[in-house]
Amino acid sequence: MKTSLSILFFSILFVCCEESPVILPDFEVPITDRVVLIEDFTGVQCPNCPKGTSAIQSAMAALPGKVVSVAIHGDLLTDPIPNESKYDFRTPDAKKLELYFAPYAKPAANIDRIKYAGEDDLFSTSPEFWLSHVEESLSRELQLNIIIEKSYDPNSRILTIKPNLLPIEDLDGDFIFTIYVTESKIIDAQESGTEIIHDYEHNHVLRHMMTNFSGDQISANLEKAVSVNLGTFTYTIPSSPVEFHPEHMEVVVSVARNSSSDKSVVQNAFVHVIE
Repeated sequence: MKTSLSILFFSILFVCCEESPVILPDFEVPITDRVVLIEDFTGVQCPNCPKGTSAIQSAMAALPGKVVSVAIHGDLLTDPIPNESKYDFRTPDAKKLELYFAPYAKPAANIDRIKYAGEDDLFSTSPEFWLSHVEESLSRELQLNIIIEKSYDPNSRILTIKPNLLPIEDLDGDFIFTIYVTESKIIDAQESGTEIIHDYEHNHVLRHMMTNFSGDQISANLEKAVSVNLGTFTYTIPSSPVEFHPEHMEVVVSVARNSSSDKSVVQNAFVHVIE
């Protein structure tokens, strides 16, 4: 995969603001078990955010199963659109995440929480480069696997998650893990350029976090071939006042380094609430 392909891809993509699928010619999906996390800082009153969404959707289509996204509606440009929005996507954890990473403009995205060449921060405000950043992260060595045990009771609407780690090599340092719950296929208003799209499809919207917004500490040593159980986490999926739809929801588990100089994500995994 070449950066030039990424730039050509997005130069075509951003002719319009609305999401539109793009077919990549002769695109070779890398052979790796790495999964890349895109933390997407977005908002319904952000007229340029559909460009970021398009970049993410097209990267996910080009690299099936290799990319997972969380759409974070914090404070900036996230107020529901007066007389248009049916829903409010803001959550306390989304606001905390946005305050922690402090993107100064939108769209913005953390891509495995790595500061890439040419970027001034962990987040990037240039969607035309996101695919090349994803490609770069995918090329990193796989260091551990994440196995997610999941159960969901449709009667009680209780979701239970048991994440386990299996390091491929000994890993030194401090690590955290984060569990996100997202929902897709939500139809609601979105600003795009100078217009409002009334039937916009919002995907990967952060609904809940099963851990602290900043992650939970991994206390066990990460030793090669030694399984680590991170515990049991439960969440009752709401049915009111706004009903979340479990058939459109997924759980993302992310493991990252946790030093003052390195916040990079080591590996990610995801499962659908209902397969």
